[in-house]
Amino acid sequence: MAYENSGRLFKNDKKTKDSQPDYTGDFTNANGDKKQVSAWFKEGTQGRAKWLSFRVSEPHKADVVNPPAVAEPSDDEIPF
Repeated sequence: MAYENSGRLFKNDKKTKDSQPDYTGDFTNANGDKKQVSAWFKEGTQGRAKWLSFRVSEPHKADVVNPPAVAEPSDDEIPF
């Protein structure tokens, strides 16, 4: 069960580049809409501790493969 205005993050075990998030997860807003959450560890400057930067975006949709279009017979192919 998801609570409104709450979410979860998981360590990104598939990270291969520094630009990819350290953590990914989901978030449910007050309207019940699900969002994608990505977070990165950042180094603190001027003696500050590490911190997390995050982005909330629309959820990623799986690529849907459309079936090939079936050609409909045209009237030009009828031999009479």
